[in-house]
Amino acid sequence: MTSFVKTFYKDQPSNGWHSDLEYLFDWATKYPTNRLKENYAGFRQDYIAASIIYDPKPCGFSLLQERDCFNGMGRVLTRMFFPATLDKGLSVKTYKYSDGLRPEIYTMIDQQVEFGKKLGITDFFFSREDKKPLIIRNICDGMNRNGYDWKVADKQYYVIGDMSQWVCFTGDNSLISA
Repeated sequence: MTSFVKTFYKDQPSNGWHSDLEYLFDWATKYPTNRLKENYAGFRQDYIAASIIYDPKPCGFSLLQERDCFNGMGRVLTRMFFPATLDKGLSVKTYKYSDGLRPEIYTMIDQQVEFGKKLGITDFFFSREDKKPLIIRNICDGMNRNGYDWKVADKQYYVIGDMSQWVCFTGDNSLISA
């Protein structure tokens, strides 16, 4: 069986997906190579939808958010957690780095953008808390080689209170610059 992604609106009746999401948040706080474990512990931010990767059990997730500080934009891939399966050479087995993202992550983006558009959101972004924009530029370049039309902002933007990050966006960027 190959993996698949399923996205659920937060208020959609659960046929088990709520417990799958709780399981994944808990796993993210314990995963040895997760450098941002504290971002998953006690997560209480509101979200619109959750995307869960199944293979066949739940093995990854991210959230779609819309918050006042996003000025009408939807944030895709919030708290994205999907541990990569590595080969002996420490390369990710399921994709080439030049592809930008693993196939399941592209599916998450597509589904989250679709869910957001149904609610009237037209502009979307994701962000990373890196010191320099190199990684997010590489991701965006790979996305655009795969038919996407996203851009990397030339400076950091506020995404949570006084925390700024590098952003990759599609549509208009309405975030407040740092």
